[in-house]
Amino acid sequence: MKRELTEITPTGLIPLAMGVGLLIIGLKLSYSVYETVILLLLAAGIGTWLVLLLLRSPQWGLVALLVGGLAIPFEIGTGSETGLNPAIMLLPLLMGVWVFDMVALKRRISLPSSRCTLPLITLAVVSLLSFLVGQFVSTPAPFRAQLAGLALFLFSGGAFFLAAIYLRDLEWLKRISWLILAIGACYTGLWLLPIESPVAAYFPPSGATGSLFWTWVMALAAGQVLFNRKLSKGTRIVFGGLIVGILCVGFFPARTWVSGWFPPLVVLVVLVSLRTPRIMLFSSVIGGLTAVIYLPKLIQVLLSREGYSLITRLEGWEILSEIVKINPILGLGPANYYHFTSFYSIRGWYVPFNSHNNFVDIFAQIGLLGLICFIWFFWEAGRLAWRLKSKVGDGFERGYVYGAFAGLIGTLTAALFGDWVIPFVYNVGLEGFRTSVLGWVCLGGVVAIASWQSRQSLITSH
Repeated sequence: MKRELTEITPTGLIPLAMGVGLLIIGLKLSYSVYETVILLLLAAGIGTWLVLLLLRSPQWGLVALLVGGLAIPFEIGTGSETGLNPAIMLLPLLMGVWVFDMVALKRRISLPSSRCTLPLITLAVVSLLSFLVGQFVSTPAPFRAQLAGLALFLFSGGAFFLAAIYLRDLEWLKRISWLILAIGACYTGLWLLPIESPVAAYFPPSGATGSLFWTWVMALAAGQVLFNRKLSKGTRIVFGGLIVGILCVGFFPARTWVSGWFPPLVVLVVLVSLRTPRIMLFSSVIGGLTAVIYLPKLIQVLLSREGYSLITRLEGWEILSEIVKINPILGLGPANYYHFTSFYSIRGWYVPFNSHNNFVDIFAQIGLLGLICFIWFFWEAGRLAWRLKSKVGDGFERGYVYGAFAGLIGTLTAALFGDWVIPFVYNVGLEGFRTSVLGWVCLGGVVAIASWQSRQSLITSH
């Protein structure tokens, strides 16, 4: 029997509200042994209620994950440069509830029936092996940094699996998509409107508008505008305005941040190419001729603005290629390579540095095996989206699949510019998971549509 989420009534929220209120009151008190025990009991009660809610309505967990990551300016300090944000704290809870549901209640392991599953499981296993091997390197990172690095690998795959399993109802996938676009519209407005507002100090939260945020807001909006034939005229105009707004943010206030505007632009170019290949071919020829004519000037501009950054990155990658020779198969372990880099001179400086490239980062942390698994996953996800685009209908799912395919290409483009896809502890950090989780959830939505499509085919055949 299908579990309906709408069965949750306002009266069911009363115990939670009371518990939260008592917890807040308790936090105002001085900490004695008895008060600490009371607070722990209250927290346990609220935690139990949340677990029961998630077992009954797991989709709300994904909503909370995205809202918490993208819109809640809250962090718990860790004593380091990066704190624990709502996304990084909620994801293990959601994964734990999912595992408990499978093992204790359903008593069977249920993973998405997709070719994307094996590479992600293998990536998790390789990450764990690399973490173990990393305990024996000569200059390891602090243990908590290694744990954080490992968690970012495991949680990224976990977010994908949760979306693939719990968003098989297209209505929920729509709600998640509209939620992301609504947040995207709000933040685009905050960037563009010349209005000083008190909320600007808190929104967007630090890390919530990384490269993948703009990439996937563009992918979802442009996919619907260009490929959803059932989209109403008003909604099409609103989404079109959002697309223009994102381009304006990239080309004006954020024009020096290439990771912010180039991947979304790639997404838009891919979608326009798929929608009108002839026009795009003509535009590409004109653009190519223009680029050739102005190539010398373009190179001069790039070298003057980004030359130092490019040169240092190339030198850094060369140094990392030497460091990884210690263990090219499994890498140095999550977060560890950062502490080796200070032994090498980069532009005359002996300082720790990171790669600013997700592919190099993954190779240095979890080795060639990990990098192969990472590329393998995106290859399978891309193949799935490409096959689905000719099978889905003309409505929302068609726009979503096309958008996800372009979003995947934009995601890999962003990976070339920095550790945006699986954040590196010593660069984008844990706060980067606020944004990176968005890409994993959206790609999980493609598997959810494939599952829905298979069910529809079975119903039709019977």
